[in-house]
Amino acid sequence: MKSANKKRMIILGLMVLLVFTIFLSFRFGRYPIATKELIGILASKIFPIDSFWTVRTETVFFNIRLPRILLSVLVGASLSAAGAAYQGVFQNPMAAPDVLGASAGAAFGAALAILHYSNSYMITISAFCFSLLTEGELE
Repeated sequence: MKSANKKRMIILGLMVLLVFTIFLSFRFGRYPIATKELIGILASKIFPIDSFWTVRTETVFFNIRLPRILLSVLVGASLSAAGAAYQGVFQNPMAAPDVLGASAGAAFGAALAILHYSNSYMITISAFCFSLLTEGELE
């Protein structure tokens, strides 16, 4: 029982830390947003509230910060799930993408794209495809 409660407390603490970090990410940046404005902007989407913030503040919030923060959380969760999957498959807590050569395949794909294309999107796509090819998932 103590072990289960300890795990729950750790998970709860990490969730609180994530929410706090997200809040700080919304607040600080090139254009700081006051807490009152932040709460007002969020509440205005649910309740009919007169805006007391500038259009620039709302634009920064919805067009810059919100997509970046949500994408950061999703990418972090995906990377942690992929790492846990690697560690579970190999029964090794030190397992990494190097084990099956995914990193080497991605590096080769990126290098090949750098030689042939100057577009950063093509470099990323090439690295991703070559890492999948190395893993044997694009057969």
